[in-house]
Amino acid sequence: MTFDSLNHKQYLQLALDEACKSPPKPTNFCVGAALVSPSRNTRVLVTGYTLECPGNTHAEQSCFIKYAQSNGCGEDDLGDHLPTDTILYTTMEPCNKRSKGHAPCVDRILDLKRSDGSQAIKIVVVGVAEPETFVGVNDGKKKLQDAGIHVVHIPGLEEQILATATAGHTNGKEPAHHKRNESKNDIDNGVVGMNWNLSKVPSNVSKSKWGSGSTYTE
Repeated sequence: MTFDSLNHKQYLQLALDEACKSPPKPTNFCVGAALVSPSRNTRVLVTGYTLECPGNTHAEQSCFIKYAQSNGCGEDDLGDHLPTDTILYTTMEPCNKRSKGHAPCVDRILDLKRSDGSQAIKIVVVGVAEPETFVGVNDGKKKLQDAGIHVVHIPGLEEQILATATAGHTNGKEPAHHKRNESKNDIDNGVVGMNWNLSKVPSNVSKSKWGSGSTYTE
């Protein structure tokens, strides 16, 4: 089973179903995530959503915590317990900035390394870019790509993902996800800020044009 042969929208939908379980709050996004291994009979390793685990946990962090617990290890050595083909699916691109005391999800992904120093997760599939509501522009995608991690956008669920993510953000005027600078370069096919420009991707992933960047479909 290769990356190109997976039904990516199915796993992104699974992540969206998880996001719907997250309690709506005006101070964060309701996000869902899943770790998937194409080579395993049970491909879904674990799922998670925002605030699922104790503390102000994000969806990706919840996945890591739960999978570490199920393998009797800590997050620090989780990398050696993940299958080599593990893919992270998340409804929203991983955060690159958080309040004091919380590591951003991008850093958590980068910290997941194997004993040989290689990245444990080499592909991250996202549904939408992170709106600029809380931290402004998210440059985490570049940090992941600089580390050799492929960041792949799968289109088709943007409207549902943003509606779920911003549940509880309405302040009586307009939903929070509408409150940002929507320039022509930032909007294409209804996705705000999703201006991907992927220079390195798996060779078996089919490419199609998406705005000024690229997207990848199954």
